[in-house]
Amino acid sequence: MKKTLALVLALIMAFSLSACGRKSPFASRAEIEAKLTNYKIAIEFTDEAGNKTKMTELRCDKGYIWIIGDTLLYIEYGTGKQYTLYRENKSGIAVKLDDEESYKTFSAAVSSYLFFHNLYIKQDLTNAGSEKVAGRKTNCYTFKTGDFENKFWVDDKYGITMKYIVKTEALSGTMEIEEFKAGGVKLTDMVNLSDYAITDLTE
Repeated sequence: MKKTLALVLALIMAFSLSACGRKSPFASRAEIEAKLTNYKIAIEFTDEAGNKTKMTELRCDKGYIWIIGDTLLYIEYGTGKQYTLYRENKSGIAVKLDDEESYKTFSAAVSSYLFFHNLYIKQDLTNAGSEKVAGRKTNCYTFKTGDFENKFWVDDKYGITMKYIVKTEALSGTMEIEEFKAGGVKLTDMVNLSDYAITDLTE
């Protein structure tokens, strides 16, 4: 997972100074954020060794949930508390939430990968046709320069990256959304605080 993140960051640096003037085939980040305010997304990351990491992110007007492995980050807006919950033994801790607003935007861990295609807004891309990812129609693009070989799939309706494959001589990695639901998502779909023995450090 760390190597995958390092690879994405390297790509950002490599293409941040790209030439201007090319028309992007993608929706802007602002347009995507305006449309995608209530969702549940489950993602699987795979590194070059075949190690897999699964994450789930849920966001609605009541709060935010992020899950990786046994650990669940739970934020219910308006309470001033951030919960770290451990699903295996149903325990958890509550600490003071310093910045609620940051969880109301696309700045959290999983969300950054949804905008992977932004790296290529000003690049010469090859359209590789339309395919389905997690049952959704996407447009597929490929890009190659030097030892970078990249392929990614962008959701036709919401404009997020649904899948990518990145390869270099040193690193490789994939991301794929396995479940995507927009609308009708509630915090209670994922967790009930009363099921956990919580140590409250805010009191």
